[in-house]
Amino acid sequence: MNINSVLKYIEGWAPPQIAWQKDNVGLQAGSLNRSVDNLMLCLEVTDKVLSEAVKKKCSLIISHHPLLFSPLKKI
Repeated sequence: MNINSVLKYIEGWAPPQIAWQKDNVGLQAGSLNRSVDNLMLCLEVTDKVLSEAVKKKCSLIISHHPLLFSPLKKI
């Protein structure tokens, strides 16, 4: 299964059209074609969540709150 398949499944029961207008919905980093072996669910992406995801070798993090809420101005 790849990230695109996971997103389509989620959008089947939570369509992006019903999201809050200001929410940044969808894949925010990575490739839709990447294979998903392990995934992590969380309320918000924090340093602790990232550390645990790396430790558990998760290839996808699904978060209720968007990773990037406001547009980036610099990297």
